[in-house]
Parts: sequence; structure tokens; C-alpha cells
Amino acid sequence: MIKDYFLVCCKCGHVGRSNFIRIIFPVKALNAREAAVLGRKRPGVKHDHPDAVLWVREVEKMEFLAALSNLKNDIYWKSARRNQGFLVDRLEAEPEYKHVIKTVSDEKAKKSGSRNFRHYKNKVIEDEIRVLIAKEYRMAV
Repeated sequence: MIKDYFLVCCKCGHVGRSNFIRIIFPVKALNAREAAVLGRKRPGVKHDHPDAVLWVREVEKMEFLAALSNLKNDIYWKSARRNQGFLVDRLEAEPEYKHVIKTVSDEKAKKSGSRNFRHYKNKVIEDEIRVLIAKEYRMAV
């Protein structure tokens, strides 16, 4: 199993919800699909985005090593999460980003639905216990 060298460009986060930074990860993999999966698993990548991997390209070993040293020296890993001022020129807007706003009524509906289910489940369990006690001890509860 000879592994080839790939460069995987991914959307990285920690720079705001509607922004991302392109980071190129050097990856050793058997094929481009495996390289994309490995790139998506890297720390900092916006894992929940379906388009987190922007592109994958097979390269030679020298280009792979150059990309590896560039990745290690990237300012994003050193201070991106604290000082976004250094990265302003590299920020890109997330296309078609839809921020989901949770309303209070949605939260109440979820809570009341789960509460009703718990009450129903407890009522069923209590009824089963009453039936078992009535059978075992021949008495009504």
C-alpha cells in the first residue's frame, strides 16, 4: 500500500460564524477521497459544514514538505483564536450562511413535549406496578 501525497484545502473556523479561513493541509492517503476524509477530521476545520473540504490535489513529495512547513508556521495556529486582527485580510465570507435563531416558543415546545413524554412514561410504569401489586398481594392500590 503506497500512500500518495495530497494537499487538502479546508474551511477553518474560530474566526466568526459567518467567516472562514482557507487552510491547506498536507495529507498522506491512498486516494483523494481518503485524503478529503482525513482533511475534514483535522482540528480547526468547520466539521458541521457539508462543504468543509474545498478541493483536493495530488502533489509531489517536495511540494508536500513545503506545504507542511507552511502549515506549521501559519499565524492561524499561533494566535488566530486570540488576535483575529492578523487574519483580517485572509477572512472569507461564508456563502449562503443561514444562522438558525431559536425562539422561546420552540424551546418551550421542546421542553413541554419531553415533559409530557416523561409524565406519560411514568404513568405507564405506575400502572404496571399497580397491576403487579394487585396480582401479587390481591389488593388494590
